[in-house]
Amino acid sequence: MPGTLIYLSNCAISADGRQNPFMMQELPWLMAHFDRVMMVSYYGVRTLMPGDERGERPFTAVRPGLAGLRALLKTPFTADVWRELKHMRRDGVLTPGNALRLLAFTQRGLKMHYWTERLLRGVVEAHTTLYSCWMSFDGYAAALSKRKHPRVRCVIRGHAYDVDTERFAKNPYMMKRRIAAEADGLYLISRTARAQFMSYMRGHVDERKVHVLAMGSSGMPVDRLREPPLYTQGVLRVVSCAMFNPIKCAGPRALALGGRAAVLDAYRRGRGGSEGAGPGLRAAGPQGERHLRAAGRAGRRARAAPLRYAPL
Repeated sequence: MPGTLIYLSNCAISADGRQNPFMMQELPWLMAHFDRVMMVSYYGVRTLMPGDERGERPFTAVRPGLAGLRALLKTPFTADVWRELKHMRRDGVLTPGNALRLLAFTQRGLKMHYWTERLLRGVVEAHTTLYSCWMSFDGYAAALSKRKHPRVRCVIRGHAYDVDTERFAKNPYMMKRRIAAEADGLYLISRTARAQFMSYMRGHVDERKVHVLAMGSSGMPVDRLREPPLYTQGVLRVVSCAMFNPIKCAGPRALALGGRAAVLDAYRRGRGGSEGAGPGLRAAGPQGERHLRAAGRAGRRARAAPLRYAPL
């Protein structure tokens, strides 16, 4: 067993302790592969216990010290802030609003960093992994702790909102250079996300540590999953909780449906089920687009029975 994992996610739990679905999807695997898993969220820290992965009741968390106040006082004197302000000025995007966004980002990251440091007091650094689910201020917190504890391993994931400049134009200025400098591995959600990240980070990151995440739900590389989940029942069930666009791997997901899939298309029903619209369908190519159109038709047929699936 590889020791201790410290899982950082700004939204791991809400203020009232409700667990985030992204975290709950990963917890069973993480708790099965590490001796100890500890969580750092924006609302506190927790050492996870057996049974927590089932999410049967809200998590209680503790908030050590005066981390929020310390972070607030430290933020104006943080070298990374001044470095990013100069970066904004060079690129002509330094405005009072953008400066305030950077200050708020830094304060939140420092707060989570201070809590992470509290957890690191009781671990063996060489047997500890820092894992940030997002490349946001939680990723910045992980990077700061990695800088102080070079023997720990630090891996950080990047998705869409925390990488894509079309969704959030100031992504290049939200401590991405510090994150890239400290992390041992950066794992992006898709090739599109990697390309966007590299469009503003080339020359500021070792490209050998920037990867496209290719893990299945069982924790195995996708190319080693010869039998799709639940295919033993004769059908591959696909649940989509993301938009069909290039940064969300629209092409591979559409092609994976093939002619044998069934779709529980809750997302499409929730958003109105438009058929054939958007760049994601075009990016999927002719074959992928045919499958996505069929998925849309199946989803609309299934609206009257929300928990049923419809064969394509």
